[in-house]
Amino acid sequence: MDGANARAPRREGRAAAHLGIMCALLAASTAIGLGFHELGFTDSSIISLYILSTLLTATVTSGRMYTLLSSALSVVLYNFYFVVPRFSLESLDTSYLVTFAIMLVAAIVASELTNHIARNAREARRTAFRTSVLLETNQLLQQADDPESIARIALSQLLKLLDCPVAFYPAEGDGLGSPLVGNGDDEAMRAATAE
Repeated sequence: MDGANARAPRREGRAAAHLGIMCALLAASTAIGLGFHELGFTDSSIISLYILSTLLTATVTSGRMYTLLSSALSVVLYNFYFVVPRFSLESLDTSYLVTFAIMLVAAIVASELTNHIARNAREARRTAFRTSVLLETNQLLQQADDPESIARIALSQLLKLLDCPVAFYPAEGDGLGSPLVGNGDDEAMRAATAE
């Protein structure tokens, strides 16, 4: 339970950071969009900014929630700042409803594709790490000369792969011997004394 309690603040901190990134990207898109509006750029340029901010949100955050929230907020911000009457959530021209729908769907589809690519990249990194550990294990086991060193190598490599405490109980006769324990801390492995 202590591990779960320790991870909760990290998750909350990561969620706050991702929310902050999303808000910063939307704020930047709005600020640049206001500049574009003053310079007389077309609405499509401003819409593209919001789609870009949603894509960037999908790239730098984890979880679909931030991307969907960014898509929805993009539509609301565009409506509030750039649709007549400005600085309200009403739009007099009903054609903007189609624009909003297309903008929302385009942002969601693009962000889903970006999320899919990001998930594949994360999985490829995990696979490369596992392959590297297995290759290293093979090389280390070829150099091992006794059962205890083999057990220590296996324990060390399992610690890398699993990222959690590991215990190895060697067979001694009809029972189990003293465990070799790895916690992942600085003294990664130690022989525990049997009680």
